[in-house]
Amino acid sequence: MERELEPRREGRLGPALLVCLLIGALAAAALVYRARTPDLALELVEVKPCLDRGASTAIDFFVRFDEPDATVQMVAAGQVPVRTLDAGVKLASEELVSYEWDGLDDEGNPVPAGRYRLRVILPGQERDMVYPTKLTVTPPRGRRASACDSSGDDA
Repeated sequence: MERELEPRREGRLGPALLVCLLIGALAAAALVYRARTPDLALELVEVKPCLDRGASTAIDFFVRFDEPDATVQMVAAGQVPVRTLDAGVKLASEELVSYEWDGLDDEGNPVPAGRYRLRVILPGQERDMVYPTKLTVTPPRGRRASACDSSGDDA
């Protein structure tokens, strides 16, 4: 009879464990969100997806933070900078920013055919963002089929 008077503790363990798991999942989600947030601070408005040699393309974007000392670059695979479009530029939050890129590197030489991305560095915000959409640079027409003509994206 004495056993029947004691409260059942094993019935409380399940809900407590569930609460602990939910708190852990919430903490993990917060860490993942924080790790991915830098990509959310840059929004590309418009860019021509392909760039033939000798042509240029307009790149329009805005950032979600004010930055007095930003750097805007075009980067190749591995985030290797090929062209610095601007350095030490003041960017205002939500203000449209436009650049032209002619497919040349910092020395004025044509970059190799391939895929390039926009990179914006906001040192005051500790953010280094590479926009996921790639800009394809193609060789002059007639030398080889243009990557712009293919419908797939090998990203």
